[in-house]
Parts: sequence; C-alpha cells; structure tokens
Amino acid sequence: MIKKIYQNSIPIYKVILFLITTIFIVYLFPKGGKFKYEYTQGKPWLYDNLYAPFDFAIHKTENEINEEKKQIKQHAKLYFLISENKKNEVLNKFKSKIDLLTSNKSSKSKKKYLSVGEKIINKVYQNGFVDDKSLSKVTNNESIIALRKGNSVEEIPFLKLITTNKILPLIKEEISNLSDEEVKGNLLSVLLEILQPNVSFDANFTEKELNQSLKTISLTKGKVSQNEKIILKGDIVEGKTFNVLESFKNASQSQIWSDANYYWIVFGYTLLVSLALLMLLLFIKQYRPEIFAVNNKITFIFFNVFIMFLAQTLVIKYNADYLYIVPMIILPIVIKAFFDAYNESFSKSVYNFIPFTDKEIEEEAEEVLSYINDKTSIVAFDENNDLAAFGVSFPSISKALQKTKGKLFPLGWYHLWKAVKFKNDTIDLMIVGTVPKWQNKGVSAILDTEMSKRYISAGAVWGITNPQIETNIAANAWEKYDAEPYMRRRCYIKNID
Repeated sequence: MIKKIYQNSIPIYKVILFLITTIFIVYLFPKGGKFKYEYTQGKPWLYDNLYAPFDFAIHKTENEINEEKKQIKQHAKLYFLISENKKNEVLNKFKSKIDLLTSNKSSKSKKKYLSVGEKIINKVYQNGFVDDKSLSKVTNNESIIALRKGNSVEEIPFLKLITTNKILPLIKEEISNLSDEEVKGNLLSVLLEILQPNVSFDANFTEKELNQSLKTISLTKGKVSQNEKIILKGDIVEGKTFNVLESFKNASQSQIWSDANYYWIVFGYTLLVSLALLMLLLFIKQYRPEIFAVNNKITFIFFNVFIMFLAQTLVIKYNADYLYIVPMIILPIVIKAFFDAYNESFSKSVYNFIPFTDKEIEEEAEEVLSYINDKTSIVAFDENNDLAAFGVSFPSISKALQKTKGKLFPLGWYHLWKAVKFKNDTIDLMIVGTVPKWQNKGVSAILDTEMSKRYISAGAVWGITNPQIETNIAANAWEKYDAEPYMRRRCYIKNID
C-alpha cells in the first residue's frame, strides 16, 4: 500500500495542491453582492426613476445612532446600593458605648442618652448616608437616583441622602436643646465615631442597565414599501434620499447572500476557480511538460497565484483606488534583476564563468528561489534600490538524505522537513557575490557579517561552499575564517590518437 502511494505521490501531490489552492482562493473571494447602481452624495441621480422592488427598512445613520447613545448615557439612571443592616449595626454599637459611658449613672440619664442618640441615628439613616467616593458620580445634586434595597428599587432625589459634611450640623442641631454640656459632648463624640455610610454607588448594576438600554436602540427608522418611489432621475442624492439609497443597497446585498443563495454562490466561485487553475495546469502539461513533471515548480506557480489574489483582496478591502498599483508582474522582474547582478558579479572575477541564460534563470527561480528565507539568506540594496550584494544559502540536507536511505516514505520526508525547518549545524552556501561597482568598498565585509549573524541564530556551526576554482580571487574571503578544504577536484586532459 505504501509502495503504491509512493509511486503515485507526484499526481497525488498535484491533486492536493490543486484543492488547497482552490479553497484558499475561494475563501478570499468577496462575500457580498455587487450593487448595480453607483452614486455620489451631493451629485444628481444618473439612472432612470428608481422604485423599491421589495420592502426594506430605512437604517439610521451612524451619527443618528451615536447621538441616541449619547442621549441615553446622559440621562442614564445612577444606581446606588443601600446596606439595610448598617443601621442596626450602628445602633448596637451606640448602645454598647452608652452602657460603658453611663455605668455609674442613673437609668434616667442612660435613657436620655439613648433617646436622643437613637433619634439622630434614625434621622441619618432615614433615606441613607452616602459615602464620599460616590459623590463624584453625581454631577447634579438635584438629579434623581435609583436606590437598590434588596430586590426593590426606589427613585429618590440625590439631595435627600445625608453626606459626610451634613453629619456634624445635624448632630449639633439635635442636641442643641440639651442643657447638660457633658451629655452634649459625649453624644457628639460617640455619634461621630460610630456613624458610617450605608449607601454606595453600584457601578456594576449601573453599567449593566446602561448596556441594556443601549441594546434597545433601534437601527431603523421606518420602511420603504414595494413599488414606493426611492429617487427620480436628476434628483440630488442627499439627506434622507441618500440614507434611503444606502439602506436599499444594504438590503439588496443581503438578499443576494441569503441562506438560500449562499451555497450556490460559493459553488459557482469554486467552479470558476477550479476551471481557471485546471486550464493553467493543462497549459503547463501541454507546452511545458518539464515544469509539470516537477512538483516544486508547480507549487511555486500556484503559490504566486495565491499571493497575487491575496494582495488584490487586501487592496480592495482597504482602498480599491490603489488596485492598479498591485505589482502583478514584480516577481519575474525581481528574479531577472537578481540573476543579472549574479552574472555581472562573477563574469569578470571567475575564470571560465558561464553566465545564466534566460531559460536557466527561469528554472533556477522555480526550483531554488521559492525556498529562500531571511534566516539564512540576505539581499542588500544601495541608496537607489539597486541590487548591491547577495548571499543565498540553505540548511544542509546531506545528513537528512543519508537517514532517508533513498526513500521518501514512510519517514524520509520527516528527516528532510526537520533538516530545513529546525536548527541545523551545517549550512550550504549557494551563491554569494557583490556587484562590481561595490566590490573592494567594504560591502562584502558587511554582507559576510550579517550572514554570519544569521547563521549563528539558525544554530549553524559549519558552512560548506560550492566548488570554487583555486584561482578565484573571491575565494580569498575564506582566509579570514578557520577554513579548510572539504574536498578537492582535479580535471585532467588526455589526448586520444
């Protein structure tokens, strides 16, 4: 079974790649209908008289909704929580204090203390004693607040609540008729010590009620019935008419993407994308069979198709005016510039160097450049954004190939994937060079330094270069490192008579 899968891995891979690319592209397609009328606020209506083809609601503008929210927030009720047990706690403390204070006095004197003190306490807690922190929540003292007592809510004027600055005058007023100065002083001292606020601002409940009120805001303000006039030809698109047109536009798009139509539209998208990609595959198979036979090349092509779709989708989403600046053909231009610089860098410094042809550039782009990443490669540009230097390298897969023992399945692919994606102690240096006009100016040193930093970050300890002619002056760069010949090649000539 595994052997059959291995033998058919190339076509299976193409099918999977085809399906994945189709799914991703369909996902990027717009999920809203296209309104068939185009109009601008403040400009005349250029089409024939427009009548409603169906009933639809008129939506409020964003400003109208924000204004309603503002009004609700301004007039929202403030909820305060009253502690019903606080009064009894204060009364019990008061009686305990008075018992200690009048332990050596007559019962008549004790009753006098209790009578006046309880009267003051009842008056303080009659409506409630609000804490100082809650005062800042009320901007207008004459406003009505909601006082929560258990499960019941009572609305009262905020002025009826006792505040800290009213406690002392209230006590003095109540004890002013007493003739005994000692009793006055004791009552004042005890009451100021034990009286505590029993009303506090209930932020959570206030926020909850405010959110409930905001949720009740209606997003619509009336409706347009079927066959009712929306706008006449030549009328100015403004005010209420503009709002009605916007509502009609939204309703039309919603109808197109209704539950009944959704699956059919997605099916149509899928069919369209599948046919386009299938035509591309058939074209490559018919006219470029050498590309079709290599999965890496097909992956590279499909990946770039997807990237272009993604770029266009993002531009349309955020600002469709910039659609035509999406660099649809930038990739082949950059690749061509890269290999031109490569040819220029080595043509004069390397003996017997053969520049890349256009066909070789195309093949290298398909097979190699799709694997380049910034972890082990670098490209440097000058102030004019022209290519100045480059270094392309990859994690070595030599050890991984040995572990595969020549078989991709069942685990051979894992060894290769691990060698490329995770830290690898050996780097294969592919192509490294500097454009002639920047040679011997320190650019190569900068390039080497930056590449070394990346190799260290990638976990590399060793680097293996491509075969180099011993007379290549560029090879002198390795003298700065602890380098040694890894392998040596020799060419011999034998004359055959």
